[in-house]
Amino acid sequence: MTGLSCRGKVILLGLACLLPLSFACSESVTGEALSGTVTLNGEPLEEGQILFTPLQAGQAANAEIKAGRYEIPENRGPTPGKYRVEIRAYEDTGQTERDEVTGSAEPILKPIVPPRYNRDSELEAEVVEGGENTFDFELQSG
Repeated sequence: MTGLSCRGKVILLGLACLLPLSFACSESVTGEALSGTVTLNGEPLEEGQILFTPLQAGQAANAEIKAGRYEIPENRGPTPGKYRVEIRAYEDTGQTERDEVTGSAEPILKPIVPPRYNRDSELEAEVVEGGENTFDFELQSG
């Protein structure tokens, strides 16, 4: 993957935010609060996104990562079960590309988290009812 324009990043983030709605039932479902840390090569991941997608039935959840930490409150949290975890973060390449719709110059963003932690994620978490549900992820770019 060469790079991702700012517009592309916004579209991906918007889709990730809609995922929890696609798994919600018609009745109100209470999820579990989650929290944790994310490091990349031993350093806190400054900014990014984390997504918990159910491996079976369940309610997906996502959050922003800031200064290596994320929190998902109970009212937006996933239901108990096993989840595939995806983590994404980008850096500005200093280059721009023309947005075909608006004609404006958009920055090209480069993924800094390897695909094995997002598109091809190897990460999993098991959310338990009433548990601490703290999940720390130590990622390596090499």
